[in-house]
Amino acid sequence: NGDVQLINVRGTPPDFTVTTLNGRMQGTLGDGRGVEVDQYPSELINSVFIYKTPDSALGIQGLAGTVDLRTIRPLNVNGRKINVNARYSTSSMDQLNPDVNKDGYRFSASYINQFMDGKLGVAIGYAHLNSTNQTQHFRAWGYNNYNIAGTDYLLLNGAEVRAQSLHKERDGLLGVVEYKPND
Repeated sequence: NGDVQLINVRGTPPDFTVTTLNGRMQGTLGDGRGVEVDQYPSELINSVFIYKTPDSALGIQGLAGTVDLRTIRPLNVNGRKINVNARYSTSSMDQLNPDVNKDGYRFSASYINQFMDGKLGVAIGYAHLNSTNQTQHFRAWGYNNYNIAGTDYLLLNGAEVRAQSLHKERDGLLGVVEYKPND
């Protein structure tokens, strides 16, 4: 439905891929074992590592591969960082269904800083998503020739038409405290 929700590694179903967040295995509320990665705001994820072969450094591994989502490490950032981001989106189509607006937006803010001569790092972040996705579907089948009063006509035997609108709202909150008392 227009959103990336699951990750397939090597073309296998997502049930064969393990997803971790900072090395910790993530669960799912979906029908299978594949983790819905769209629940993690990209504004709050620092990097993604995909392991397609076994690695002894990983404690948890999937049959097809392992996806490791990683958040920011505040002590790896130089100085204080403040980031504010706002985006607006709209569909080029008219509003298809009355209960779902064709416009959406994203907002995020994050703050990273170090204290105690770089021994203590703090990161906080917030991300809000309000998005819509609209799709139109048309499928026709069964064109048959009919001869009516000496004239040939090609008539449609069946058709499927639908307009679908999806609305998604998500809030994400991140808090990281990192302490390194010595080298």
